Amino acid sequence: MGACGINGLSLNRYNPKRDSNEPEIAQAFRNLGCSVTALSGKGVPDLLVEINRQWVLVEVKTPKGKLTPPQKAFFATATAPCYVATSLDDVTRIYTAVS
Repeated sequence: MGACGINGLSLNRYNPKRDSNEPEIAQAFRNLGCSVTALSGKGVPDLLVEINRQWVLVEVKTPKGKLTPPQKAFFATATAPCYVATSLDDVTRIYTAVS
């Protein structure tokens, strides 16, 4: 997949609203040997994850969470693979799909 050219992408967040399950999901990726970086920006997924030398974007949601309109727009135009993770099962599903 091509590079993800995103305007307004930042690796730093200022007063972000983070989902309560994000630390657990990020750690699950790390436990699988993945590199994980938190991202910021309107509509930008929460995590940049490297899985076996492939970069994917992961939006963390609580089980009842839904993508916002800016997130839906990002997913529709991104050139990198984008996933939604709500649980540890989703981490396994994403890891398996990319590996």
